[in-house]
Amino acid sequence: MNSLTNMLKGKVDSFAEPHIDENTKSTAGGFLTLLWYAAAVGWTIYYIVGCVGSGNLLTTQTSFEAFTESQHETMMFPPMRCVNPGGCWIHSMNATDGDATGMLDGVDCYYVADGGDVPAFARRVWLTPDPVEGFSVTFNATPSFFSVSYDQVRVTDLRTGGVTTNSRGGLKDSSPKIYQGSALMQLTRISQSGGINQYSADSWASVTTSTFGGVTAPWNRCCKAKVVGLVNSDGTIVPTEDPEYTLADRRCDKKGFSQTTLSPFPTINKVQVQDWLTEGFAQFGGISSTATLFALLVLWALKKLEDTISKPSTNAAVSHEG
Repeated sequence: MNSLTNMLKGKVDSFAEPHIDENTKSTAGGFLTLLWYAAAVGWTIYYIVGCVGSGNLLTTQTSFEAFTESQHETMMFPPMRCVNPGGCWIHSMNATDGDATGMLDGVDCYYVADGGDVPAFARRVWLTPDPVEGFSVTFNATPSFFSVSYDQVRVTDLRTGGVTTNSRGGLKDSSPKIYQGSALMQLTRISQSGGINQYSADSWASVTTSTFGGVTAPWNRCCKAKVVGLVNSDGTIVPTEDPEYTLADRRCDKKGFSQTTLSPFPTINKVQVQDWLTEGFAQFGGISSTATLFALLVLWALKKLEDTISKPSTNAAVSHEG
């Protein structure tokens, strides 16, 4: 038993105290070692500055997720504002989840004046194959073909989750606006769930698929509504049958009226940002292994070159002695 123990101990000790052959040292090996130290320091500084400055060096993983098709698990379009001088008639999908403040029973059309914000509950949507049931905006296109503007968020710092927002505005400014016709709203969700900075940011972008905004009265819920929810400037909502705010007695399928139909894109882009410290250690390990392998290849090539050069001299010496 003692002999077996001593043998195993010797094997372990041989790894703990590896043999160093002084005869294998070389100028090239020393130069490569110093070069590796300098490269490691340089790369570390470059990585930290890049991550802390803008986050552009961080690794991201992109995946896709189906947009919800349940009215009990809806998602919310970004904050929107009516920019049409004649006001906007918003068809709400009447979602049954989330904050329903202001929602009126039996009413699915709401009038928002120019410059007014669309109520939060009206922006709750889910994916449906029926465009009649979907989110839409009916408006008088005579003064303008734009219906609403919306908040467009962009993540500018992947490390901290810092964002810039191009906020909803008016008809004549540079805020993002949606034209008449049909459009898809694409959601990109950027998040970091581990590490020091944890955040999640939703970025919406509209993609126009058709500029034809013709209204077909039988298939437009707001055109048939005799009662609408009037969204006041203070955010309160009251039901009204006032012809000034309803479309039931107007021919909204005639020239002048138009509509915008907004549908969520069937999939959500999900971008997962890796923690910069964890990612830094992983990248450093990979670069270290690559540099070590490169150094070994260089030393192997130099050794082969040295053997090739010394071999003819050895052969010549043997021939001379013979």
